[in-house]
Amino acid sequence: MILAHRLSAINKNGWRYTRNRLTHPALTNAAYDVCGIISQTGSTNQDNIAKILKMDKSSVAKIVNKCV
Repeated sequence: MILAHRLSAINKNGWRYTRNRLTHPALTNAAYDVCGIISQTGSTNQDNIAKILKMDKSSVAKIVNKCV
């Protein structure tokens, strides 16, 4: 249990560090999450991203279009 908690904290700090280093006023937290999923999977589609982040597909599509 302690190991899982520690790994969760490390992961959370990693995301925070990445967001701080890649801060861009045009990108929201949701956009960073979408980019993170794409980065982790290497290749995915809108349906998978929406399922992982529990978002609707149209919101994911808007974010991807904005990032591109």
